[in-house]
This record gives sequence, structure tokens and C-alpha cells, in this order.
Amino acid sequence: MIQGKPLIGSSIAGIPEQIEQNKTGILVEAKNEILLATAIKKLLNDTRLSNKMGIKGKEKYFNEFSYTSTIRAYMDLFQELT
Repeated sequence: MIQGKPLIGSSIAGIPEQIEQNKTGILVEAKNEILLATAIKKLLNDTRLSNKMGIKGKEKYFNEFSYTSTIRAYMDLFQELT
């Protein structure tokens, strides 16, 4: 995400919370190599979509996963608890 690239991941565990379907990347069914290949081809063949998802992913990273956003979230939590 920080590199501004779209992600492809399986819709298992915590991955769907990180990848927003068709916004920051593509979620595919686990162990389904046909869907995985289709997702890869889609992003390779549609550079406009790929770039758009990459930009959205980078924004999501800085808003939700960076050190700064994590510290901000903890500070908000501490304020709420006190």
C-alpha cells in the first residue's frame, strides 16, 4: 500500500479489513488460482484502474496504518478512557 500499488489478497482472516474490494485492491477466494489469475490480468490490463487503486491504498495506509495514525488512535483512546 505504501508503494501506491493495488493489492490482491484472499478474503480470509484480517485481509478484508485491509483491502477494500475494488477500491484499494481485489479480494479473491482463497485457493482459487483462476480468480487470482483473473485479478492479476485485470490490474495488468487496466492501468487506469490499477493506478486509482494504488492511490486509494496509499491514502488508506497513511490514514489507518502509519505510525502517526496509530499514535493518534492511541492518544484518542487514552483521552476517551481518562
